Amino acid sequence: MEKRESSSDEIDLVDLLLKFVLLIKRNFWLIVAFFVVGTGLGYTYSMLAQKQYESKMMVRSDFLTESYVEKLDQLLNNIIIDGNHELLASKLGITPEETGYINSISFEGVRKEKIVSEKQIGEKEVIPFYLFITTRISNPDILPKLEKGIISYLENNPYTKEQVDQKKTFYNKIIKKLDEEMIVLEEFKSRIYKGDFFEKNGGNIMVNPADVNAEIIKMAEDKFTYEKELRDVSAVNLVEGFSRFNKHVSPKKIVSLAAGATFGLFMVALVILFKSVRSLLRKAEENQNQ
Repeated sequence: MEKRESSSDEIDLVDLLLKFVLLIKRNFWLIVAFFVVGTGLGYTYSMLAQKQYESKMMVRSDFLTESYVEKLDQLLNNIIIDGNHELLASKLGITPEETGYINSISFEGVRKEKIVSEKQIGEKEVIPFYLFITTRISNPDILPKLEKGIISYLENNPYTKEQVDQKKTFYNKIIKKLDEEMIVLEEFKSRIYKGDFFEKNGGNIMVNPADVNAEIIKMAEDKFTYEKELRDVSAVNLVEGFSRFNKHVSPKKIVSLAAGATFGLFMVALVILFKSVRSLLRKAEENQNQ
């Protein structure tokens, strides 16, 4: 009994396969035609569709955070999606016409751990924050202006401006304090050389003028370092700018061809299905008439 059922199943499968082969044979040229037309449509789309170019830039910042970068990313892309070219132009410092070439701008922040030497252990270290900015545009000519616009946008937003102002105030206070202490030490050194200091203290205190001078030199070096840090204070520092690539990333020709061919096969499947259903209905009507 089981052998008969197995044999029957095999016959059904063979019969189904034969019907499928005959269906393909009867509609072979129709399938080929739709496949070629679909592939041609895919190729035409890849040639006529607006080209998209991708480029990346990297900036370094001691003030930006991942959470704040996510807000900036969401804000800019919402403006792009809404198509508010005037608002986007005001934020990036480019013309409304140029914003029409921007398809997307994405921010991704990474805070890299800094290697601290033995001498630095115990000191407060600022871990640099690196921001990777990726943009997709249809006109690569706007990349230089877009790069400047993004940097200006990051530098002039309220959060980073406040952080920069606080840092500058901090450095100015330290520099002022060092100036005051250096003046005091210079006066102290002068009194030592004149002998006023020893006369006032009855010669009971021993002070080496070289030690005082060394401390003044150390303070001067510290002041120079802080002045340099003050000059270098910036919301963001450009590490690598946008690079122009002539090869577009979208639409990809191979994807367009595959999509066109798949569309052609899907359409021919619908046509064959329609023809098969119509043939079955016709046979059913003929049987009823007989």
